Amino acid sequence: MDKLGLVSKVRPRGVLTWRVPLATASSSALAIVLALTGGRHSSAPSAFDVRREMREQSIQRLTADLAAVRSSLATAPIGVDRATELRARIDAVEGEIKSIPEPDPASFTTVLPLNRTHAKILGIHGAMLAAHSLAPLVVWKTHRYDAVPFLADPSFSDGAPAIEISVMRGEYRADAILLTNATDQSIEVQVQLSDVPGSPRPDWLRVSTGEWTDTQQHTPVADALPDAPFSNNAYRFAVPGGMTLRIWFTVNGAKLEPGTYQGKLTVQSARYSMRVPATFRVSRVTMALPRLSLGTWDYTDGNGKLGITPQNKDAAIRLMRSHFVDSPWATRAVLPWPKADQFDEVGSLKDPLDFQALDSWIGFWPGARRYYVAIEASSSFAGAPIRTPQFATRLASWGRAVVEHARALGLASKGLGFLLVDEPRREEQNVVISEWARVLRTSAADLDLFEDPIFPRPDQVSPPEAFTLVDELCLHLGIYSRGGSPVARYFEERRAAGQRLWVYQTSGPVRLLDPTQYFRMQAWHAFSIHAIGIAFWSFGDTGGRASSWNEYATGTIAYAPAFIGPFDVTDSVHWQAVREGIEDYEYLSMLSDTAGSTADSGQRAAAMALRREALDELPGSYVREPSWNRNAPVHARPDVYRLRILSFLESIHPR
Repeated sequence: MDKLGLVSKVRPRGVLTWRVPLATASSSALAIVLALTGGRHSSAPSAFDVRREMREQSIQRLTADLAAVRSSLATAPIGVDRATELRARIDAVEGEIKSIPEPDPASFTTVLPLNRTHAKILGIHGAMLAAHSLAPLVVWKTHRYDAVPFLADPSFSDGAPAIEISVMRGEYRADAILLTNATDQSIEVQVQLSDVPGSPRPDWLRVSTGEWTDTQQHTPVADALPDAPFSNNAYRFAVPGGMTLRIWFTVNGAKLEPGTYQGKLTVQSARYSMRVPATFRVSRVTMALPRLSLGTWDYTDGNGKLGITPQNKDAAIRLMRSHFVDSPWATRAVLPWPKADQFDEVGSLKDPLDFQALDSWIGFWPGARRYYVAIEASSSFAGAPIRTPQFATRLASWGRAVVEHARALGLASKGLGFLLVDEPRREEQNVVISEWARVLRTSAADLDLFEDPIFPRPDQVSPPEAFTLVDELCLHLGIYSRGGSPVARYFEERRAAGQRLWVYQTSGPVRLLDPTQYFRMQAWHAFSIHAIGIAFWSFGDTGGRASSWNEYATGTIAYAPAFIGPFDVTDSVHWQAVREGIEDYEYLSMLSDTAGSTADSGQRAAAMALRREALDELPGSYVREPSWNRNAPVHARPDVYRLRILSFLESIHPR
């Protein structure tokens, strides 16, 4: 569901409608009431209600999986005796479902399997796989961004698995393999890397296990990417019976010298061993810090907002920065807001302003490219209504003070930006924007003014100065794509006039969105319209829950791409797709640089042809709220083009 127009990027205003499974209806309805009333509710759920709700949702998960196993057994190509035995096990475990205990909300997560009864159900699936004459542990592969079926059957996987990762120096790229436990018991597995620099645990390689979690919509996803435990020279973890685990390998190209390294992964359990070839290639071409900016309305100022807390804020910022977030966001609370009596009769500030909150927030993000504040501008300032002399003089005095302080902090011109009104959609909001912008453009020209209009026809708004006076226009990709040529022409005209473009999206629930089409490809869309930044709502929005690890808890739609816990933040497949998109944009930009700088007409023509082909083929048409499914051509195509671009860049820089 697209949050556009329903949830503020500053204060969550709730979700008006959302289809939920019957078992989740009570908690979802309560969450909507809480959101629409600003959290005020006369009868908040008791601890007993919460435990009961989680138990009911757990029962729904177990019942659905038992039905799927029963259905698979009906058509499984196994002997009659084995089928009879497994049906008896299904009947027996079915009787256990209704008696599972209520979980402890303090420790419960939706990491799968949920409990012992669930493990038994999944184990029956593993026993069926064993009856197909599969090895106890099957190592196989699909594209790393494919959605893996929760009850996967690797019988028809193609070819021998291998890890192949090529990177420029300075970038991150990944690959993955899948391990299926074709037994009814959990298997302890170790993966050992050899024959490459730094083996068995090189600092340039991060190995993660793709944890399965259930969602509010009861669609399991293998999205979370916690670090794989390492001990005794190997990565070690358990694969529950009947389940498939994704093992994710991420290369940091800044930590490995150029060259091609042929290694191997030894995947081993008590009853199984297999060697998987692993090729890591680091190009002599270097990627500088990507030029495409990234923001996520993180609101890491003060004690944080949404799922960001004092306990997990440091971890959240580290993970954001490692994925190229260079444009952090703060709430209006970081700025001093003077009252009328703090100005003299000519509108000048009487005393210095207190910028401690702003300084503290900027201190968490040293060296960021831009700093944005959502200031929630209104129809007055310091007691003076817009379009009055007092409004203009007071706002101008305040704006100058803010700019002077920003300069004292060493921020470059336009390094500090204001979102005046979030997602303006009414004429009165446009009036506010235009009046604030008129004053600040003359009195505080170093401030960067940012707007994200959601009018279907921004070219027809009144007053037009609401969007012509700001420095940056952030267009919603869904509205832009539906607007056709008039909207595309309007934003291109604004860009030609010197304004900078951003692209953003606001769809959820995030776990069910396709990582490639929704996250990775946004950077390709941005490149095609010459945008300088992309943004997503929102790194911290867990749907009102204390943790991304428990979507059964009362809450609304979750948008946070990473997994936010009370004390830590964990990478995910979706969040890695964002980073790869940023790097893809840099590939396309480096290709364009070559086309614009080379004196060789043949090289220029080849670069332009490759760029044109890549953009014609990708991103193609915009897909709203693309579902995450197994769609290898969609997922693999960006890799094809980025490797072709890399090969071309290497060909014109032979040394």
